Amino acid sequence: MQQLAQLATIRWRQLGLMIADMFHPGGQLPALRLFHAEDGIYWSPKEWHTDQESWDLLKNVLPTTVEDLAIKLSWDEADLKRTCTLLETDWPLLRTFSLRSEIFETPNLNRIQQVIDQFLTRHQHLEDISIYAFFDFDSIPIPQNFPKLKKCAIDKSNYADLAPFLARHYGTVTDLAVPELVIRERDPTLFPPDISTNLEPDSLKLEVLRASPEVAATFVSKGARPRHYEMEDARSVQKLKLDQWLFPVSEAAEAVTCLNVSVTTSLLEDLTGEAVLQAEFLWGGALPNLVELALRWAISGTSDRADDGRELVCETLAILKHQTFLRALRLEHPHAALLPPDTVLDLEWDDAMPPRLEYLTWHSSSINVSQYFRVGRISTVQPEILSDGSHGRGSVGSVRKVRLERLPDMFRSRIDDSGVWHQSWRPRARETLFDHSHSPPRLHT
Repeated sequence: MQQLAQLATIRWRQLGLMIADMFHPGGQLPALRLFHAEDGIYWSPKEWHTDQESWDLLKNVLPTTVEDLAIKLSWDEADLKRTCTLLETDWPLLRTFSLRSEIFETPNLNRIQQVIDQFLTRHQHLEDISIYAFFDFDSIPIPQNFPKLKKCAIDKSNYADLAPFLARHYGTVTDLAVPELVIRERDPTLFPPDISTNLEPDSLKLEVLRASPEVAATFVSKGARPRHYEMEDARSVQKLKLDQWLFPVSEAAEAVTCLNVSVTTSLLEDLTGEAVLQAEFLWGGALPNLVELALRWAISGTSDRADDGRELVCETLAILKHQTFLRALRLEHPHAALLPPDTVLDLEWDDAMPPRLEYLTWHSSSINVSQYFRVGRISTVQPEILSDGSHGRGSVGSVRKVRLERLPDMFRSRIDDSGVWHQSWRPRARETLFDHSHSPPRLHT
């Protein structure tokens, strides 16, 4: 094990040397725009490590070109000889920043927090900030201002400290993730009186909101009209309470083009879990402009079952028949087997599916595999029957079966405008296929 740990350290050193060589003085700068070091690198975090020399090699060259930085702090932060030094320098081109951390305790927490705070203060040109800090910090204020901030997910402060920060940025933020409240505080709210009184009807520019149903309901009551909702870890469909705060507010309901919800149950609550996948809560007309729907059933534990999901898919398609604008459906099942190649589904009745549905994603979470399908319709032609029961001269076609045409594994890979290759297996890959910042939504390409 010690030899393997030493080898891992050497490999990181070699990576640093290789990248440093790419930035050789006098040569042409590489087209490196993105650097992510956030995967689970350490199987035994106290033995496997990246030394400070490797970090320093990267720190000296990456800021020259990198626009998107993601790092994950680990047990190395407890040892000053191993600490990550990437946050100690300036990144003039940086626009997207993501920080994760392991759960650990160290006497250096104050130093780490100071480094993060100083980094944010020096980089107020950031447009996309994501911070999930699992170390045991007390909640602290976020005093910085980011004039161009568009996407925000900061989970290191309680609502009392987060509220004034968000209030300063509601005019620019279009994609917001609000963390679950972990730190106890009295009467938590993101809209205390001093903030609520200064909100205008058009103050909130949110297009994407990732939050609990309770928080989402508060934003809607303040005038927010997101197009894309993401809600996780509800105990049941009923806990979402969409029929109380979203469906009855016609302007808010009509704005929604994407709904992504997750329900987590115990191992013995199959009926509760299947209820979310069957989408019975989404009655016809509730979200009249819905283009994409992602439904996730998760369990607290693991499963070795391999249920056939074809019947469930047909039931869901039938229930969603009245979603006339739905183009993409994602279903995630904790006990499901993969769908067979060239699957043909027998619909529950004629045309028992959304009329515009193009894409189906089937995710088997027990093996963490997603299958992407294009929906092909198999129509049958029947003689036209007139109102008096006689046969007319024409014929009528109806859809009786659906062929699921498997899309290639590279279907969700794309190269963006800056030349960065986005692949579906990346840790922060999207669960949705469409970009809902546009009207109408556009397929990610």
